[in-house]
Amino acid sequence: MQTPWYVLFFTILFLFAAAAPSQADGFFKWVDEKGETHYSDSQSGAPAGVKNTQERSFDDIEYNVTPPVEYSPSPFGVLDRKQPREKRKSNRSKASAGSLPWFTQNNFDYEVLRSGRLTLVEFWAVWCGVCRKVDPVINDLAVEFGSKVKIGRVDIDEEELLQRKYKVSGVPNLVFFKNGKVVGRMIGRHSRDSYEKMIKRLI
Repeated sequence: MQTPWYVLFFTILFLFAAAAPSQADGFFKWVDEKGETHYSDSQSGAPAGVKNTQERSFDDIEYNVTPPVEYSPSPFGVLDRKQPREKRKSNRSKASAGSLPWFTQNNFDYEVLRSGRLTLVEFWAVWCGVCRKVDPVINDLAVEFGSKVKIGRVDIDEEELLQRKYKVSGVPNLVFFKNGKVVGRMIGRHSRDSYEKMIKRLI
């Protein structure tokens, strides 16, 4: 007796569905220091130091992988390069970040590279929720260290050239400059104590 065609059809369909990875299986997406995107079906496929809080589909999260620094990168507030900049904007304004100075392509050389003292630059974005939590801490540190350290921000949506020059692929991204050179970097959200220790070590 010949097997009905629809039985063969659904059998083949079932086998394909069983073999294909599902969204529930979870994928991991990460970007290396060259800006290249990689995917893996488990965390073991990502470089050392990249940690996850939970498995998600590969469209849900992008991990920022940077050269080894004292502080490991955070998987939160990572820039989605595929999303148009205008769509990453929100109703939140720069005013909510506080009164720290804004560094731009026009004043960066004078205000940062030639400042003559340790300068902390927070690469920041108006749509970044983690930046919102870090802002009050950075504002307090500016008051605490006063004239010893210059602290300001760069809006990566408005200063794309600076973002690319200093390889900022995730925010908040705190870059420390001294004598015109990058001397330290902290990515993601950290404790106030961690920020203070870094500043005191670099002054």
